[in-house]
Amino acid sequence: MFRRYASSKPFQWPTTPNPSPHQIFHLPRNASQQDIKQRYFDLVRIYHPDKVEHSIASEIAHARFQAITAAYASLRGVSSDSQDAPPSPTARNLYKRNRRLYTAPPFSDERWKDRIIVSGVLLVGCIYLAQPCIEAVRRRFALSSTARQCGAT
Repeated sequence: MFRRYASSKPFQWPTTPNPSPHQIFHLPRNASQQDIKQRYFDLVRIYHPDKVEHSIASEIAHARFQAITAAYASLRGVSSDSQDAPPSPTARNLYKRNRRLYTAPPFSDERWKDRIIVSGVLLVGCIYLAQPCIEAVRRRFALSSTARQCGAT
């Protein structure tokens, strides 16, 4: 009875060149984790390289089994190839920047000098531009204090 079930293959292998995990599992996108797990066990029983029909080459059977395993990991939300994949450019740049902070000798970054010079120039410029305002306030204060003294006597 089992041989008949295995030979009839209720879950035919997708004919597309790069099937999606949902196509391999013959499940809708809203399938539950329990459905995914049950279908994984069904597909393993059918497509395991040790139990597959002799009409299929062992390389094809092995590739299909690996595709089923990768699809199962993808549907469960586990990335199976995250260790093997090269890091993204963003991750690589972040790694280099953080590595530079710990491996570079202190004060090797000369930009701090430029920042101090620019900050000093801006501070002097603000003081220079604020002088007329400060003088105007001083004159008003002097005039008002003089007026109070004259009016008080």
